[in-house]
Amino acid sequence: MSCDVANAKDEFQRHILMAYDNVDKLLRLEEKVDKIKMMPDKVDEAKNLRLEHISLQRTIDEQIKNGLMKRNVIIDEYKRRKNNTCGHIGKTPNVECAKCSETKLSAELFSSKEPKKWISSITPKNEFTILIFYRGTWCGNCAIYLREVDHCLVQLRQLGAEVYAICSQSQVYVDEMKEDTKVGFELISDPKNALGKKFDIKITNKNGNSFKVMSRIIKSALGGTDNYDPHHEDGIVQPAVVILKDEEVMYKWVTPASINVGYGMFERMTPSSIVDIIRFHSVNEVSSNICKTLNMRKQSIE
Repeated sequence: MSCDVANAKDEFQRHILMAYDNVDKLLRLEEKVDKIKMMPDKVDEAKNLRLEHISLQRTIDEQIKNGLMKRNVIIDEYKRRKNNTCGHIGKTPNVECAKCSETKLSAELFSSKEPKKWISSITPKNEFTILIFYRGTWCGNCAIYLREVDHCLVQLRQLGAEVYAICSQSQVYVDEMKEDTKVGFELISDPKNALGKKFDIKITNKNGNSFKVMSRIIKSALGGTDNYDPHHEDGIVQPAVVILKDEEVMYKWVTPASINVGYGMFERMTPSSIVDIIRFHSVNEVSSNICKTLNMRKQSIE
């Protein structure tokens, strides 16, 4: 990572976390206004609180705007570094990759299958299957993270792994994220959070405080200040990484759902760590197969 990108990431995170902190204050302020707005002796106090609310909302909007500017700088730089190859083993130059076509088709079939059946249909085709759970188009760090995973895609595919990214937004927004990030792996719409529930990933309930905070962040990012609702039918899945081997969970990482990391926007499993885990298990599996072969040869000689 270049110094410029690292600085931009630090600035992006700083602006967004300040916005999260201020949204939390904004919600508490609204609760206070609701309690006193009907009290005749509290008219002036309610008026002052509303003015404070307007000022705080403007601050939040400005922090989100500044954060998104840094986010766009990072995404543009990552796009500039994009891999020129898909990374699939056996890919013929200047010919459409059959494995890419197969992976795209498998992603499109997700909506027509139960999660368990879908997992059963894709895992035999890969040595390892990596599921990246992300929050949505409104999450600036999700776009950055998907680009960082894409930067490691060739390494992962050369190790026999395939990557799918899952979000609870509807398909139109998933397509929008794919177009925005230009990643080489497939993105899947899972509005009912079926995969999140299957792998016991934390899901932010729409009636909970963290969803209320995120909804204000989202709406501000989209240019409004009303409550946000329609993009997630069944709550927001927490950012996570699940690595499968023959349908079995080989490794799982779930981002902490605390406000100091933006309810999961920051503090994620690094893509390089994903590569290291795949490489570790890949090497050990090869070693194990070599040992089995040597033992078989030894037994046949004896």
